[in-house]
Amino acid sequence: MVEGICSVAYLSRIENGKTKPSKQFLDKISKRLDVTIDIMDHNSSTSLQDKIVNVLNTVEGESKSLSNEGEALLRMSLLEFIQPSLLIRVFSVLLNHSMTKGEMNDADTIYRSNINLIDVKDNTEFKDLNEQQIYFRLHNILGKYFYSKQNFSQAHYHYSISENLNVDNTTIESAKLYYNISLVKQRIMEDKSIALYYCKKSYDLFLKLGDTENIVNVLVTLGVQYHLLSQYDKSLRTLQETERYLADLNVKNKNRLFTMITYNIGKVFQKLEKYDEAIVYYNKSLANLESDVSKVYVLKGLLEIKLLKKEWTEVKDLLDTCLHLVDQHQMSYLDIELHVIKAIVFKQRGDFLNYEKLLKRTIERAEKDSHSILIKKMAEELAHYYFELKFYKKSSEYYLMALNHSSSV
Repeated sequence: MVEGICSVAYLSRIENGKTKPSKQFLDKISKRLDVTIDIMDHNSSTSLQDKIVNVLNTVEGESKSLSNEGEALLRMSLLEFIQPSLLIRVFSVLLNHSMTKGEMNDADTIYRSNINLIDVKDNTEFKDLNEQQIYFRLHNILGKYFYSKQNFSQAHYHYSISENLNVDNTTIESAKLYYNISLVKQRIMEDKSIALYYCKKSYDLFLKLGDTENIVNVLVTLGVQYHLLSQYDKSLRTLQETERYLADLNVKNKNRLFTMITYNIGKVFQKLEKYDEAIVYYNKSLANLESDVSKVYVLKGLLEIKLLKKEWTEVKDLLDTCLHLVDQHQMSYLDIELHVIKAIVFKQRGDFLNYEKLLKRTIERAEKDSHSILIKKMAEELAHYYFELKFYKKSSEYYLMALNHSSSV
């Protein structure tokens, strides 16, 4: 930090209170840290706390994004002894800022370094509405954090608290919360109609507020959920209408939205066993992808088709690529799904020993991460396998496991 400005020994004397930093030193350091010099001056007319509050008020809710200078101030404030409510606000804004930028390693650092300093209340007793709003945002952002980590049960826990704390269900924040609840319920609940209920609730509110970009997001998810409810015609119609609707819009994430739509149309065609049409749409999606994370989902769809067609060379290449990407981006849920596919490959190739070992090991991983739907799916797979072999005791153990995970909420 001080290279070319001063010696480490001089910096140490400043830190220990033995030397008062010169104005020249502060000027150079402030430029290197990309902050104004008064941020580091506790004797300035505006207190540190007032500056923190000003930055927070600017970015909270649906206002402006966090500036570099504001981010530097908030990060510095985490090293200070600030009041608990202010600490929660700073933590929430910085965690959300890192996730929005896609910097998950930084988000992990912020979470690990500060979560133990925060009283993460899960009750509804607060001294006033302002404190309740602070905790509403905290749990909302923690839900977003755990969803991005694919810890869907923990995300559901925080989103549920946030929903209970919501004091105004007519805002953009509320619409986004309903949408996120829809996504997480889609992941953890067998009955997808509950997810669809929240998705429609979100859609109605975005429509009322005129939020065009989020309307498109929700329409895509509606298409997905109709698919999951086996309403394939409705799903395809919704997605294709959304594709035409998006073509006439001028929104900043247009390319990303198109890739989402084409990917999900491909999924519907795959479910309808129209594999050639599915591959066409998957390739359309791949041609415009900007994210490795999104790429994994498309490649997984192609992998499933190649597996059905028994095109083993392509199966191996796609599986290796997908496993590398999920490991790189720490996508635990998808990693488990891919290991199930790998186990099925072993089974189809007659390698029953590795099939059993891998599936059992993957069930243990899913139990550790509380992925109940995946546990049920794998347990049923092993139960059927042992039943066909007339290993009825083992079969009954796995049928019971599947039964115990038939409802996750």
